[in-house]
Amino acid sequence: MESQSQTPRLLEQVRSFMRLHHYSIHTERTYLDWIKRYVHSHHMQTRDNLADGERKIVELLTSVWDSSN
Repeated sequence: MESQSQTPRLLEQVRSFMRLHHYSIHTERTYLDWIKRYVHSHHMQTRDNLADGERKIVELLTSVWDSSN
């Protein structure tokens, strides 16, 4: 059983933020999908892996763009 003092998981935090600010459910799903792609493509295990995010985002978008052409 998980401790109540644990920090919520990343996707749960994003979902809560978006609902608090009344984002569309479609926007929420799209953002969560892109976050999942980002995490998967960079084999992230912890939040510490978010360092150097700008470079990683460019790599992800470039790979998505290249595969669609």
